[in-house]
Amino acid sequence: MRPITRHAAAALGALALAGTTTLTAHADAAQPAPAGDEGGSHISGYCPSVANPTVPGGRAHWELVCADGGVNFFGWVEDTLPDNTDICVDTVDNWGLVRTKGFGTRESFNYRVANTNYVGLELSHC
Repeated sequence: MRPITRHAAAALGALALAGTTTLTAHADAAQPAPAGDEGGSHISGYCPSVANPTVPGGRAHWELVCADGGVNFFGWVEDTLPDNTDICVDTVDNWGLVRTKGFGTRESFNYRVANTNYVGLELSHC
């Protein structure tokens, strides 16, 4: 019985170590994108790509798709905190795409930029 106990203890130790490693890897992957100067998530995207950025009190989803020599980008932004601050999705060159209209609202957007395969988007408070 003694060899079985030793093998069982070794197996349990290996499982515990593997579980710790897995949890650490998932925790690192779940970190939000670094905040910019205005507390936003800057996402630079070449198509095709999908992003799900978050900021305190807001979240968004968008997709970039290449078509006919340009980029189609579409998605939504949602205000998740009753703090009287709206949440915006904007291009990094400040087109002014979409803004929520209060806590619990979700606003959609759908745009196209010709002659490129790149769009820089930002999720921020506004």
